[in-house]
Amino acid sequence: MHTLLRRYSLFLVVVITLPALAQQDSTSPANQLSLDAAVSLAMANNRQLKRIVLEVEKAEDAVAATRTERLPQFNLYLLESELLTPINFQFPAGEFGTFPGIGPIPAHSTDISTPIHPTTYVFQTATQPLSQLHRIGLGIQVGEVNVELAREALRQQRQTVADQVKQDYYSILQTQSALEAANQVVAFYTEFGQLTDRYLAQEVVLKADALNVKTQLAKAKYDVVKLQDGLESQQEDLNEVLGRDLTTEFGVQAIPELATYEMNLAEARRRALDQRPEVREAGLKMKQAQLDERAQRAQYIPDVSLSFNYLSPFNVNFVPKNIMSVGFMLNWDIWDWGRKKKELAEKTLTVKQADLSQREVEQQILVEVGVRFRKLTESRSLVEVDQLARQTEEEKLRVVMNQYRQNAALLKDTLQQEAAVATANAQYREALLSFWTAKADLEKALGEE
Repeated sequence: MHTLLRRYSLFLVVVITLPALAQQDSTSPANQLSLDAAVSLAMANNRQLKRIVLEVEKAEDAVAATRTERLPQFNLYLLESELLTPINFQFPAGEFGTFPGIGPIPAHSTDISTPIHPTTYVFQTATQPLSQLHRIGLGIQVGEVNVELAREALRQQRQTVADQVKQDYYSILQTQSALEAANQVVAFYTEFGQLTDRYLAQEVVLKADALNVKTQLAKAKYDVVKLQDGLESQQEDLNEVLGRDLTTEFGVQAIPELATYEMNLAEARRRALDQRPEVREAGLKMKQAQLDERAQRAQYIPDVSLSFNYLSPFNVNFVPKNIMSVGFMLNWDIWDWGRKKKELAEKTLTVKQADLSQREVEQQILVEVGVRFRKLTESRSLVEVDQLARQTEEEKLRVVMNQYRQNAALLKDTLQQEAAVATANAQYREALLSFWTAKADLEKALGEE
């Protein structure tokens, strides 16, 4: 029996040093993935980010296309057809006058006809916008705003992906830490069960004690399977965010200690207003609404263009083969039954809505930063509390172990204190992970990647 107790005591000593050993072992796997490396991989390979990058390129191409509207527009119309009835021209005698010594022109009635056969008409125009340049320039500015909006959407998605990577990384870290502890428990109950079986054969312990150990071993193995399945699912989720093969195996680094965060709430809110893409996006939407309003006002300006026209009918007798003209072309919707006025009123209301939305976004961000900042402060305080609690329980276990060695404490008391140490260690790890999660949430609220 003393041998069994000595081995159990040795296990308790291992339990006390287990967190440090687990942390040391988890920091040097061959396929270790650091948090910074994970974020970098996501920034380079995440599929959602790549899709939004394409949206930015599409917006840039749209602006380039709009700029071409300021240049001359060349159009060619070609009509190839066959006459259903002939084209006849009749000129009576003297149609063009009667001249001395010559007589009437023509001298007698003359018919000129284009018979039924295929004919070709070519109509070519070159038009340079003039008064429309102002409206086109406003359209270009709107397109440039759309490019900036797409870039802000990309920046916002980068922050979202970075936060998702951090959250998934810390979840894996928590599960991995729990799995390491569960494997240690399985190893202990396996050895302890073998010892119990030998002592049961010697009738040193009761059969109920041996069955209790087997039950605890089965439960520990179930916990390992459950944690392993959860860890694999979490790793697949993170691999999907990183844009790589789902079956890629990797480990994560141990939980880092507390980090200093030298920033007050006022500074955090100021930084959030400077960095959050939502604020920039709201400002761009306000500018976009103002440009739309100006473009609507430009609808009152008539369209004036410099126009060159060329017409050439082929296989048509008597008419000129080349007809060219140059001049100004005016297009003006004189009476629209109040349509432009109503559309302008709609654009004006949109500007007011954009202004209200911009203010609302700023206020929501200030509230969010306040909540995240206070949560980080609370998490830091909880870590300090749980750290002291862990040190307290470990010191109690050290005292109980000394008393047990001196036969001044029961095995039951020692086991209870060991359980208290394990609970304190788990609470400390959970509090530490909560701190880093709260820090990631605050970084996202500040607009940082």
